[in-house]
Amino acid sequence: MKRILAISMLLVAGCLKPDATGPGRNAGERIEDQNLIAGATSSTNWPQEDAGSHHPYLKGVADSLVVLRIYDSTGIPMKVTGKATLYLAGSIPALDTTESTSFPVSNVDSFDVPLEALRRLNSAGKDTVAFSILFESGRNQALITGFYFSSTLKKILRSPFSEKPDLETHLIDPHYAFHGVPDSLLANVRLYPEGKVEWCFYIPGSPFFFKASPDTAITIGPLPNGRFPIRLLRLAQSDGGTNRMEVYEVKMNYGPQDATHHTPYRIIEAGTRLFVFDTMSAISIRSNSL
Repeated sequence: MKRILAISMLLVAGCLKPDATGPGRNAGERIEDQNLIAGATSSTNWPQEDAGSHHPYLKGVADSLVVLRIYDSTGIPMKVTGKATLYLAGSIPALDTTESTSFPVSNVDSFDVPLEALRRLNSAGKDTVAFSILFESGRNQALITGFYFSSTLKKILRSPFSEKPDLETHLIDPHYAFHGVPDSLLANVRLYPEGKVEWCFYIPGSPFFFKASPDTAITIGPLPNGRFPIRLLRLAQSDGGTNRMEVYEVKMNYGPQDATHHTPYRIIEAGTRLFVFDTMSAISIRSNSL
């Protein structure tokens, strides 16, 4: 039976939403997530779970361009109809809208990412851009992150398939979620500096984010299936002083009773602090209401 990296705990509808509306940061500087390597080489400690053998899945190659192939649960090519959306990595979705472009996929068992779609995504004309692919077919979704495209060379420089060519990403209805509590160290991160503190978790290179409180149980989801990291965004706003934004890697570990299935909780830990940003301007997380 195939093993995939599935995100599964509790279903909590509406906790994680793409392209949310409402006010975001008010800083003059644009804040970007520069640590964009978020694909198959990610060290984020996701739990392995068997999602069953009945789900279709995507595999791919990325030489000059990206080609994705769809298979049924037995490994036979399978024709599907749906939509592929490319998301430009860099923006933090809790602060800014994630730029994207979409194209239809109609009754095929494989498709490539058109060069024209990559050009549309790279409207700023950067030499190299990082992006993710969200594929949707009916209610099923798969998210693949960690692609790098060179506009100058007109080719893919790196992809999740570079180190893991047999990577399989299943198409599953996004009803999986993490449910857990912050460990003591992560919970105490909120104590410095003094002032109003906001928390948010987000998937880099995607539109997905949600707000959280360090004082309560945390639910992350529902999520599309895929292999990707989740990051913690922490905002500390002081009265009339410097406002600080910090971004951390996130690790998920089983709770002490999980081996006996007495609790669905995971312990959510902060990993490496990826970057910190200080500003005199106000920063706030966007509303997660559609």
